[in-house]
Amino acid sequence: MGSLRRVLIGALLLAALSFASRPSLAQTPSPLAAWQWAELATCGVLWDEQTKWLREAYTPAGAYAALPLLAGENRPERWDQFLSCGEDPLPNTVLMALTERLDTRLPKEGNRRYHLRSLARRLLDNGRDDLARQLAVGSEHFAAMLGPLLASRGDIESQLKLAGELSRTLQESGAPGPGDLDWLSGVESERLLGALFAILEQNWKLDERPVATVRSGYGLSDLFNPLQDAIVRVGGREAVAGYDRLLARGGDFRWLRGSRARIAAAVLLADGQRYGPGAARALGLPVLDPDGGADA
Repeated sequence: MGSLRRVLIGALLLAALSFASRPSLAQTPSPLAAWQWAELATCGVLWDEQTKWLREAYTPAGAYAALPLLAGENRPERWDQFLSCGEDPLPNTVLMALTERLDTRLPKEGNRRYHLRSLARRLLDNGRDDLARQLAVGSEHFAAMLGPLLASRGDIESQLKLAGELSRTLQESGAPGPGDLDWLSGVESERLLGALFAILEQNWKLDERPVATVRSGYGLSDLFNPLQDAIVRVGGREAVAGYDRLLARGGDFRWLRGSRARIAAAVLLADGQRYGPGAARALGLPVLDPDGGADA
């Protein structure tokens, strides 16, 4: 009966929002008591317009009031829809209830993967990496989705693991999928340079062998551009040295000279900004302020 009641309430909401969508009435969401918001947010029949309306009317009290209505609910799609009605930061009690109740199994069909990934993001967005990792311990599927999310947010151990998996996939002539390299955008640590240069060296075309077969549907740039962007983002002398080792091998590695130059220029600029003023003062020369001319 409770589930049917929430569905009926959702149907009434549809009618109410259809009326409230008129310009004169849609300026501000109607005030809702916490229990009313909770009933609507858990009704299970929300679309974008209703979700946005409820998000604007969200209060933590409403989120707390919804928990009893979600007792026994373990479906990712229902939890994802409910949390979409709330604003971050979400109450810890709500996030802990999600972790305790969520079914992380992944059937062959359906859109459960999308909802599980969305819920993983919400946990991370709310600073509860510990809860996300707790779910991953008990679910291989959830762990596989969580790893790239953690890596894209700078988790070094996750990045090292994914770099190893990427290297093995490429060695086996596999092709990364369109989203399999997104985690590279979070790389900033020198600890990744060895793995990144190893992948680059193994897959870059040399004159004496055929073109690398790495494909993901859009061409070789799908591997090499994000890979080199990650190396540039780490930067520093170790990155320059890594390119120098490849350039010394000759062949088509010569085409990597431009990426090396970008990093070397950044290193020289940083050194100049750090040591230049002291050297100028030691020589009795004016210190040049890049923003305002000479420093008196």
